[in-house]
Amino acid sequence: MRKMLSLIVISFLIAAEPPPPSEKYNGDISTKEKRIRQYKEEITDISYKFPEQLKLFYKKTYSDYAVFYDRNGDEVYYRYRRNKFDSEAEKKLTGLFSGQSYRVNGEYAGVARFTDVVNGNLLPYPVIYLKEENDRWWSYESVEKYGVITVNHLKDRNTIPVYKLLWFESTGIDELIY
Repeated sequence: MRKMLSLIVISFLIAAEPPPPSEKYNGDISTKEKRIRQYKEEITDISYKFPEQLKLFYKKTYSDYAVFYDRNGDEVYYRYRRNKFDSEAEKKLTGLFSGQSYRVNGEYAGVARFTDVVNGNLLPYPVIYLKEENDRWWSYESVEKYGVITVNHLKDRNTIPVYKLLWFESTGIDELIY
């Protein structure tokens, strides 16, 4: 009986041994996926557009935006509603779980900055600069004309890309297929 019990304990210990590092589960997003920081390094002029589709993790909602992040923790804002009274748009976000990975598709709309463009101090909330003049405070034309946002501002780690959310889907299905 003791031999059988010790054999069972040894078999559980062997089975509980972690796999080699190359076989460890790294999440639903590949480590080879391009990250926001790498896209920012490619910026050469103010008219640069981030790609339409990104693989990101969902974080939370912030005002009219759904906040996603990449493997480095760099955030991307996706505008999912026009204003706080747009109750129909709330239905778009049903099924999103914090920390879950998604393939998110959106139309690049501008940037959000957490630093003051004049003196570089951190702000308590982001100032959002969108391409469409009638959408928010600044248009890209006025941004370029007055030098409010420069290429260096776009490359700054405190600048967050902003998109208009078109659709998203879970990447957990990819892991099941492949």
